[in-house]
Amino acid sequence: MTAPSALGRWQRPLCTTIVYAYVYVILEWLFFATKQSFLTRFSILDQLLVGLIAPLPIAACVAVAFGGLWAVARLAPRSPLANGLLWLSWWLPSGIAVATLLLFFDTFTYTTFGVGVRTTEGGWRAAYSLGLLACTVGVQVRMIRRSRTAPAGSVPRGLCTAAIALIGVSLVAVSVRETTCLGEDGTASATRPVQKRLPNILILSGDGLDADSLSAYRYDRATTPFLDSIKDQALICENALANASATAPSITAMLTGKLPTRTRLIYAPDILVERDSYEHLPGILRSLGYRSLSITDRIHADVSRLNFRNAFDRVNFRGPPGGIEQTSGLDRLFLTSATSCMGARFASELYFHARMRERISNRILHLLWIRDMEDPMAEVVDPEQQSMGDAERITAVLDFIDVSEPPIFVHAHLYGTHGPLYASREAVFKADDAPSYSTEAYDDAILDFDRYMRQIFEHLKRAGGLEDWLIVVTSDHGKKWRSNRVPLLFFFPRAAPSGIRVNNCQLLDIAPTVLDALGVPVPEWMQGRSLLVKEPDPLRPSFRIIPGAVEYDLETQEVWKHEQGPPFHGMAFLSATICHKNYRMNLALNEQSMRVMERYRAKQTGVDPQQDRKLHRSGRITVLPVKGHTGPCDPKELPTPLEAQEILTRHLESNGYDTSGL
Repeated sequence: MTAPSALGRWQRPLCTTIVYAYVYVILEWLFFATKQSFLTRFSILDQLLVGLIAPLPIAACVAVAFGGLWAVARLAPRSPLANGLLWLSWWLPSGIAVATLLLFFDTFTYTTFGVGVRTTEGGWRAAYSLGLLACTVGVQVRMIRRSRTAPAGSVPRGLCTAAIALIGVSLVAVSVRETTCLGEDGTASATRPVQKRLPNILILSGDGLDADSLSAYRYDRATTPFLDSIKDQALICENALANASATAPSITAMLTGKLPTRTRLIYAPDILVERDSYEHLPGILRSLGYRSLSITDRIHADVSRLNFRNAFDRVNFRGPPGGIEQTSGLDRLFLTSATSCMGARFASELYFHARMRERISNRILHLLWIRDMEDPMAEVVDPEQQSMGDAERITAVLDFIDVSEPPIFVHAHLYGTHGPLYASREAVFKADDAPSYSTEAYDDAILDFDRYMRQIFEHLKRAGGLEDWLIVVTSDHGKKWRSNRVPLLFFFPRAAPSGIRVNNCQLLDIAPTVLDALGVPVPEWMQGRSLLVKEPDPLRPSFRIIPGAVEYDLETQEVWKHEQGPPFHGMAFLSATICHKNYRMNLALNEQSMRVMERYRAKQTGVDPQQDRKLHRSGRITVLPVKGHTGPCDPKELPTPLEAQEILTRHLESNGYDTSGL
């Protein structure tokens, strides 16, 4: 039996590591809880539960690791091996301590002085790296010396009592967390349809594409010559509408078949939580054997940041070809049949773990010259500083297709058409002295999108033909985040079916349509409808949320903001498009939001809003026609503004929002 002194020698680093792990996680939790983050829109209780539960799996892993080291050391308690293992065990608490200090120091210097790990280069980077190594060794040596000077046979009771108490608090928090269960295998899944071969699937979306600016939708400039040449093979939605005016909630609606008002993902840094993290099209396709890739940007549409779990194999160049990027070890544990409820129950904690790993690993990899820390915002707002442009995205798509075994699922979102600056490889419509935010620059960016589309189609033809591909071409929202029509075209295998859908379609309908084409039952939790066999109901409301930042003026560098607290948390407006009319409800009727609404209508119509206020506004509702709509209804069939307000209010109430203040 191991002597008390030997046992105490192992208890000291074990308890130290657990306590340090709790300190590290709690400080990281404070970092996220005190800034605009995914925790912001959680209740106080849910925020606390994330902070209390998140350290528990780390403590469990530490206990298992120390148990293994101790078991090996028991085989020869007085040998050099036992002493070496004990010395090795002190690397864990020293590493956690140094990581804590690194994050604290870097966050402080970067937020205060604008200088941190990401800004270090050359000699400063080397000095920072050597300092980190010296600090790690120094902390470990100090810990070992203190343990050796402890009285013989002593057990660190205070330290171990603290560790046990912290674990006990975490276990209480686990018991408080509500149970949320998924399907039998703990994820969104489907039975493989009875057909010999599943088609490959590509969803290609461009940012901020107005259908009215595509020649495929009768624009007077030839902005989409390739799409024009193949559109007869497609099922074209003449009047397709986005379900959000921002990229993150719009793409989430596209991939989940759920409205933002249900998932509560309104704008970054909102995330999917609980079962919504696992109920989505990529998860269903994975259960059918699809290999999958998501290529977007790392700020607004990164599916890992949005907390899509068990979704894509590769996300924005992360994860090896054929590897599983989105399913971590904890995910695989929580998605076993024995723990089918745990993945949804602890989705927020899993996301918190991923963000913690990202924060520390990005800094360490930068200091070790393995991978530079990047500014992901540059990929979106400044084309000249993009670290991953559309050409790289297309290359990644084609490379993934070439090396992956079918069936394959790819979602690629391109940003050349993202405002306020538009990027293209060649100026066709824009004069040399025209600004990069002009209409001509926008048209050139659309033409570039069309060229990328041609590149993909021709590559697929050379690789075996388009007969095995289901391709969707669309956009996340209209130009400048407006409620204009967006393109939506489905190219089914062997061009069947093809034709036109005139009644309003939504991005919400993409996932159900894809599943219907595969012969897979559409799950009840999807709110969209398949467009495969018939026209949608012309009077079906197409709901759309508008987050707080609704407009950006490049010339004045002014962002029109509409801040909103509870109960709508960042949702400034909610609209319902019924046939050719858009009914937009202001969720906070105050002077600031009224000015935003007036300026919005002036931008849309070109008419002084003060002159037509009585015509277009009734209470909280602004009514505007959908630009370019090709299937207008009889005005007698349309709701009045007050009836539209009732429709919108009922929609909010059905999704759990408190509308007593409206």
